[in-house]
Amino acid sequence: MANARARRGRNDRMLSSNVESERPFRFMRSNPSRVECSQHDSTAQPAVSVLMPCYNAEDTVDKAVQSILQQSLERLELILVDDGSRDGTAAKLAEWASSDRRVRVIARSHEGILGALNAGLSHCQAPYVARMDADDIAHPERLARQVETLDAHPDLAVVGSLVEGFPQEDVREGFRIYLDWLNRLVTHDAIVREIFIESPLAHPSVCMRRRWLERVGGYQDHGWPEDYDLWLRLYLA
Repeated sequence: MANARARRGRNDRMLSSNVESERPFRFMRSNPSRVECSQHDSTAQPAVSVLMPCYNAEDTVDKAVQSILQQSLERLELILVDDGSRDGTAAKLAEWASSDRRVRVIARSHEGILGALNAGLSHCQAPYVARMDADDIAHPERLARQVETLDAHPDLAVVGSLVEGFPQEDVREGFRIYLDWLNRLVTHDAIVREIFIESPLAHPSVCMRRRWLERVGGYQDHGWPEDYDLWLRLYLA
């Protein structure tokens, strides 16, 4: 499993989903328990900020954004960070911002994922921050379940979900092995037991308490994947 993350190819995309879990735990969980999903007033203070960096994503970003705006939990804000795209991404993001007031676009010169994440994080207003990639699709109940799980368990810092690679025929064997391993980590104890093997949470599937994300210094560059680095710093906090 060493460096399985590096084997995710440009065609390896993820669909986040939710399944039942009955075991409570303390720090992180990779699949929220079943909860009731409710509608919210989209004009109210957002319950969750969805942070989505975008770079040359014109072919996939529409489906990614649509999967967030069609969540059963409507009380959200979507922070789209255009990291200096050179294709038609900027125009697509502008269209979404003009059609839905929950969407905000942050335009910047290209500096890479780390800078885009921290730039977007500085604009997040909700107590929870959910990550999303511009080439992934979220289960329609993902955010409702994650927010209600964090509300119900104040000792949790991060909630993830099970994930599925798509399209199936394009998922590389190394990434498939990684996802099989990751999707078996469904309790806090399982996650911390194997946290030093590989990144135990799929970054675009997580929802985090913003105060904890800020407390450990946000995203940092230490020469290896920024998400794995964040999980380790949260683990040690």
